[in-house]
Amino acid sequence: MMRIFSYLSIFIMSSLLLNAEVFEITKGVPFVEVKDHGKMIKIQRTQNEDAYLNNTFALTSRPSPPFFIEPFEVTDGIETYGELEVLDFISNRRGVFIDARLKNWYLKSAIPSAVNIPFKLFLPDAPNRKKLLKKLGVKYKGDEPSFDNAKSLLFYC
Repeated sequence: MMRIFSYLSIFIMSSLLLNAEVFEITKGVPFVEVKDHGKMIKIQRTQNEDAYLNNTFALTSRPSPPFFIEPFEVTDGIETYGELEVLDFISNRRGVFIDARLKNWYLKSAIPSAVNIPFKLFLPDAPNRKKLLKKLGVKYKGDEPSFDNAKSLLFYC
């Protein structure tokens, strides 16, 4: 009798686990794994149906400026990515994923695998801008930059 109860318990638990609703990122993709500081990190939706945001980002009404709805297409020549494209970019290591926020924000809440290079370092008058761009694959002929062989960069802020 005890053996039947054990088998029945295992069957019921297996059925529950197999039939449990999984909140996927997109159909057929329950999570994405990326390497971050030498450690594999799993990125996935929370599986807690009762989860909610409880900080500034949960607010639906905030004054503008600075909280405007931004266009999805910034300008010609600049490609914008949605969530799935970002996950593909970082999981397949298609280039350098840059968190362009200031370091204190990066340390609080970076997306795994992002490298912190604050936006200020890319400004035209930044003292080490040319050196930074060279590290990212930009070649210079005099003062003229060539981005032909530069790494692909994906920025978020």
